[in-house]
Amino acid sequence: MNKETRTWDQHVSQLDNLANAYHKCENLDIKKVWKQKWYEMCSKIVSEISQNKGKEDSNVGVAEGSQGCRGVSRVSRNKS
Repeated sequence: MNKETRTWDQHVSQLDNLANAYHKCENLDIKKVWKQKWYEMCSKIVSEISQNKGKEDSNVGVAEGSQGCRGVSRVSRNKS
């Protein structure tokens, strides 16, 4: 399991925990708080993924001479 997958699994687990707390909660005011926390976590995850995507895109030119998965360079793999 690579770092990205582990991080994704952690994010999903956090969202699941917030959703479970929301569904188990009986107090409507607290339920609103859990719902808001869930949306905030979604925003945080999207932001983090966007930042990581930007880093990957900036590394594509550097990886031109390197070999990626199955011997295909990242640049040529991204163009297809």
